[in-house]
Amino acid sequence: MGSYYRTITPNTLNNGSYSWTIDENYTSYGDAYQIRIEDAYNCSNYDISEAYF
Repeated sequence: MGSYYRTITPNTLNNGSYSWTIDENYTSYGDAYQIRIEDAYNCSNYDISEAYF
């Protein structure tokens, strides 16, 4: 399986949620996506979603 990375937003409030719309064109890249959340000031602090969607 290949990899495709895109920044959803470079910075946002840490309030427990963030909403965005996934562009229909992303289905051409596959259907097994994960989200990686990363600290804007320290990229070694991150978490990746356990499930694909």
